[in-house]
Amino acid sequence: MQPTLTQPSNNGTEYATLTAQPIVNRSDTLIDIHDLHVKFRTNEGIVHALRGVNLQIRRGETFGLVGESGSGKSVTAQAILRIIPTSGHISGGNILFTPRGAEQSLDLAQINPHSCAMRKVRGRDIAMIFQEPMTSLSPVHTIGAQIIEAVRLHEKVSKKTARDRAIDLLRLVGIPRPELRVDSYSFELSGGMRQRAMIAIALSCDPSLLIADEPTTALDVTIQAQILELLQRLQEELKMSILMITHNLGVIAALAHRVAVMYLGQVVEEGSKEQLFANPRHPYTQGLLHSVPRIGAPKGERLWAISGTVPSPYAQVIGCAFHPRCDQRIAGTCDLHYPATRTVDQGHFTACHLYETDTPNAVESADHG
Repeated sequence: MQPTLTQPSNNGTEYATLTAQPIVNRSDTLIDIHDLHVKFRTNEGIVHALRGVNLQIRRGETFGLVGESGSGKSVTAQAILRIIPTSGHISGGNILFTPRGAEQSLDLAQINPHSCAMRKVRGRDIAMIFQEPMTSLSPVHTIGAQIIEAVRLHEKVSKKTARDRAIDLLRLVGIPRPELRVDSYSFELSGGMRQRAMIAIALSCDPSLLIADEPTTALDVTIQAQILELLQRLQEELKMSILMITHNLGVIAALAHRVAVMYLGQVVEEGSKEQLFANPRHPYTQGLLHSVPRIGAPKGERLWAISGTVPSPYAQVIGCAFHPRCDQRIAGTCDLHYPATRTVDQGHFTACHLYETDTPNAVESADHG
């Protein structure tokens, strides 16, 4: 029998003075990101990492965020947790977060990342699993000590109670003999065990949202499958939301309920997993799916690839960011005007001129709302 994690008390009163914008009729919305912009200042110039991102993550769902390297997936996660490197900053937009039991939303984008208010959210209400656990875990502290620190930082419990919680968490994530492993150091664990320990630390305060940033990148295929199965089980048991960031479409197919596709700091398509895999609308999404290797392909057949390269992050692209690589681009439109996000099916959205009824050569689409 798996142990049940104690849900931290959170009646929303401590957030009352932090916001003046209640969420109305959005009881199932956990995170509402609106027109988010993030810039980085470098010696070479300004990098526009996020260029007006809009996302909604619902309670109890696994939301997938996919795209090529450099598309802005990890920066989106960093913006939510307010852990953007010092060279970057949020230059516009809102990140509305509604804690458990709260009647009002908290705009994370407007809070000082070093404030007590943000530290109350970070780690307790929103936690993150990073790509490489070996660089995220302390090599001079035991796994148990790191979990105990996370628990006692947010909850007023004794060290013994926190240690018992640490053992329960290690058991929950499938680490054998947790009573012994709680006193192990990260370098004494295998890659899979280290990632499980990272997940245990992230779950220490029963967060509402777990951000998993490429959680299986450094693991072999067998361990990857075990970690993904673990995340799926934990999501179902603990009823938490997961933001799954990956470039692996197989991971999305296995775990996600809804998916957003990012390109050059913008969301170009969003919909349910079934909609995106069965009927992708944006040419970039179509290209990503087309480039996935398939079992049974003719011997010697070359893998298909999207032509061209991702524009420089320093570039200010006029029009649709994907138009230089798109074989369906409309001259005089895609290269001059950025497309508005339109509804192409119920719960399915895309930012593409092909689905604008007043655009020459546009394809016929569903109701645009």
